[in-house]
Amino acid sequence: SPHLGPLSNLDIGGNPIGRAGVTAIASSARLAGLRALNLGGTGVDRHGLAALALSEHMRNLRLLELRYSRLRSAAARIIAEGEA
Repeated sequence: SPHLGPLSNLDIGGNPIGRAGVTAIASSARLAGLRALNLGGTGVDRHGLAALALSEHMRNLRLLELRYSRLRSAAARIIAEGEA
């Protein structure tokens, strides 16, 4: 949607979007303005997080919520190191 450009906060917590959904978010140029993203309880895995970490569109992201995921410590490493 062309209306997503100015979006700065996206809360999709609790929606089971999994790897495919997170990868779609990471690849969306229309979401390049995101500063906060809630992925808690979405089924995100390390591959989805790696897509976020490596995405040129997620450079403005400052807050990533991963509550209710099994990736807390692994997620920190993936984001910090930009692992694939």
